[in-house]
Parts: sequence; C-alpha cells; structure tokens
Amino acid sequence: MDVFEDDSYLFLSAGNTMLKISKKTGLLEDIVYGGKSLLSGPMVPNFWRAPTDNDVGNKMPERLSVWKKASQQRRLHRIELVKGSNRVSVSSEHQLPGDSWLYLTYTFFGSEDLIVDFVLVPGENLPEIPRIGMQFTVPGKFREVEWYGRGPHETYWDRKESGLFALHKKLVEEMVHYYVRPQETGNRCDVRWFKLSDEEFSIFVSGLPELDFSVWPFTLEDLEKAKHVHEIPKRDTVTVNVDLKQMGLGGDDSWGALPHREYTLYPKPYHHCFRLRVGRELPLWYELPAFEEDVRAHMEPSKILLSEGESLDVTVELMNKSPVGVEKELVIFLDEKEVVVRRVVIPPFKAQTLKFTLEQLRKGDRLLSDNFGNRKTVYVR
Repeated sequence: MDVFEDDSYLFLSAGNTMLKISKKTGLLEDIVYGGKSLLSGPMVPNFWRAPTDNDVGNKMPERLSVWKKASQQRRLHRIELVKGSNRVSVSSEHQLPGDSWLYLTYTFFGSEDLIVDFVLVPGENLPEIPRIGMQFTVPGKFREVEWYGRGPHETYWDRKESGLFALHKKLVEEMVHYYVRPQETGNRCDVRWFKLSDEEFSIFVSGLPELDFSVWPFTLEDLEKAKHVHEIPKRDTVTVNVDLKQMGLGGDDSWGALPHREYTLYPKPYHHCFRLRVGRELPLWYELPAFEEDVRAHMEPSKILLSEGESLDVTVELMNKSPVGVEKELVIFLDEKEVVVRRVVIPPFKAQTLKFTLEQLRKGDRLLSDNFGNRKTVYVR
C-alpha cells in the first residue's frame, strides 16, 4: 500500500484502486480504479428521505427538519491517519446541527477492500431520525444491479414480509416506483450484498452484517423538489444509498399517525459499517480482510474502603483500538450479581468513559467486577 498527500487531500493506493479523501471535509471524494474516476461527488452521510404521503400527514418535514440540516451541514473538528500492519485508516470527527456528533472512518486494505464505518451520537432532546446511511453518486453507465436479500420489489422496515430472500437482478431504472406524487422509493431491506456493474467492472458493497440500499437515476433533491412524476429529471449519474436503516412508512392513517414504535429510529448512538470493493470479479461477501476487534477496559472504584450505607462511584474507561466501531453491553457485577447494564457504542480509535453510582453498600468484603474481566475488592466496614 502507498500513502501520499498534498495540501488538500490524502491519497491511499493499493493494486488498481486509489482513494482520494479531503483534508478539509474528511469525506471520500473519489475512488479511482484502473485510472478511471468512479464517484461523481463525495460520499456523504445522509439522515433524510423524500417525505412520503404519510410523512407529510404527520408533519415529518417540520418535526424532523434538524436531520435534513444534519445531512447538509457538517463541521470537521479532527482528521487523522492511523496505520496498521495490513491497512490504513482515515478517521474524522464531525459536529452536526442539534449538537450531534458523527465519527467517520475509512479503512483501506492491501486487498483493495474499503471498510466504511460511522458512529452517530445524537444530541439531547432531538426527535426521531428518518434515515441513517451514506450516499454517493456514480456514472450512469453503471446500469445493472444485482443483490442478495429481500426482493424483487421495494421493501421497507414495516413493509417487507412479501420480499423473498434470493439473488435478484434489475436495471437501475427498474429499481424505483414512480408514485403519483414523487416521494421516497426503491428501498431494499435485509441485504447481504449488492453490486452495480457496467460493461467493464463492478462496484461491490456488502453489509457488516446487513444493510438497506436503493439506487436511483436521479438525486434526492430531484425527488423532493418534484410535484409530479414528469418533473423528475433523468440524470447521467446514479444515486446510491447504503443505509443502516430508515424509519418505517407507517400508514395506520395518512393524516397524523406515526410509524409504530418498533419501526422508529429513536435518537441514540448508532453504528453503521459496510465493505466496498471495485473489480472485475465478484468477491465472496463473507470473506473479509483480516483485522481484530481490540477493546480494552479499565475499572476504578472511587475508594476501596468505605462505611456501611455509603454510596460508591465506579468509573469504567473503554478504549476501542479497532478500525471499526464496536457496540457492546457493559455489565457491572457486585458479588457476581448484575447491578448495572449499559449499552455502549464506541467509535474506532476512541475512548469512552462511563460513571456509575452503587447505593448503600452492605457491610463485608464486596467483589466488584465487569464483563471485560476487571475485578476489584471493596471493603465495607
């Protein structure tokens, strides 16, 4: 692998593939394969969808507008290059409207595999999220679509049971449904992998472990702006959405009902990760470049000697040295009994500190431990 840079960009190169990452935005701006540019614009985080009729009825465009702003406005706070034995990672931190944070990492391997990883940490008191994913555009010559997942028709979180798990093939223009009023369209759920192909080679994307995706011969802005089907232009590019999930469509009624709670993306930390590779041969979706999950934990009680009935503060620091985000449960035990369970999502190369208070400890020698193997004895007198 080769890494070089100028004042504006980082360039990562392996085999026939080169990545171009902006130092000013932290975004992947181009993938060059065999000397040919594949991206028509940067790969961007996306939290928005063109409102459906049900969305309009429950005032989603007004209620959730902060997430449309979050898709368009990002402030880069930090970008760094991290080298591993068989890989190079470019990790960046972005502040979003609503005091949310996005941790975006591109990890490129000598095998020419790219792993795109992001962790979204929403701010406080924000509404539900319409969509969580990445979006990019490629030249219009990539017209053939193949995927393994639900299909062949569009499927959504709360509209997918009729979709059959199979290997499906379509053209890009067949992947959308033209509703009378233009709106969100063409999603496919529970997909292991998909590829876009032209006459020369393919862009292959696989979920880690699954993803939702859609491809359109127009842009999200085109879809949202049009009032009638004939107003949607036909572009010479293809818009590609690679999503963790988008909220359900709802439809108990079309004049105010929200999607059911089990199909709602509430504001909490989320982790989205997928693999991308360009080539003439289809790689095996379940064969991944080698890397280890490396999460380390340190637990520290505020004191080890205290009086009966006192409270004890416990601090746990988790460090993720992996090139991908990790989502785990932290469990604190007192005398081998669970007393705290906390879901944590830690971005790559980041630490997270959690603090807990254990109330009114009883007299005796008490064993404090966690599910990462830390063990401490606390003496209550």
